[in-house]
Amino acid sequence: SYKIITPAHYLGSLGFLIRHSMLLSVEAEMVDYSSIRMSGDDYSYTTENNSIRQNYTATYNLRGGMEYRLNNFTIRL
Repeated sequence: SYKIITPAHYLGSLGFLIRHSMLLSVEAEMVDYSSIRMSGDDYSYTTENNSIRQNYTATYNLRGGMEYRLNNFTIRL
């Protein structure tokens, strides 16, 4: 049996409402894949953990969107 610690994950988002008909949104995300760790009772996983630390990095994602309301319909981009 083993245990795994999944990557650190941080997320933040903002939304702006403009004149009750348009919504602008921005979302920023950071995932640190180098923070993954494995452990077990009968095996140290030192080699695997060192390999993860050396070969994986943090990634950053930025997403944006817009919604516009037209009477009974909403357009989303």
